[in-house]
Amino acid sequence: MANRPVTITGPKVLVYINGKLFGRITMFQWTSTTPRKKIHTIDIPHPVELGATTADITWSMTVLRTTGDGGAQGAGIATTAPLLSREKYFTILLVDRSTNLTLFRADLCNTDSESWTVAVKDIVRGQIAGSGIAWVNESAQ
Repeated sequence: MANRPVTITGPKVLVYINGKLFGRITMFQWTSTTPRKKIHTIDIPHPVELGATTADITWSMTVLRTTGDGGAQGAGIATTAPLLSREKYFTILLVDRSTNLTLFRADLCNTDSESWTVAVKDIVRGQIAGSGIAWVNESAQ
């Protein structure tokens, strides 16, 4: 019998920030972009090659706020305005708990924005977005 692919589901994914389990995430999304530049040569009217220019990784997550957790600042992924010059990088790691494979790991991350929603008869939710310098997935293992 051949091995069939198994779909990964959200409840099987654990999220760690700086090695510490961060269990208040309801959604995590990442986008990797590698724009290409068309390379032209003399006497040929069309591009002869597409050259990589940069590699960028951005991410966002929706989190639930719990009493006394301090939001993004409490998790150590954002700082208050007076301390911006001393902000530190952090690592985000998503692991499939059933296979222990790394689905996503971004190192040298920072937070670009955070927003919070407080509504009557609802849970306080936040949207935190940022970027990283380097990232890998399970194909690197």
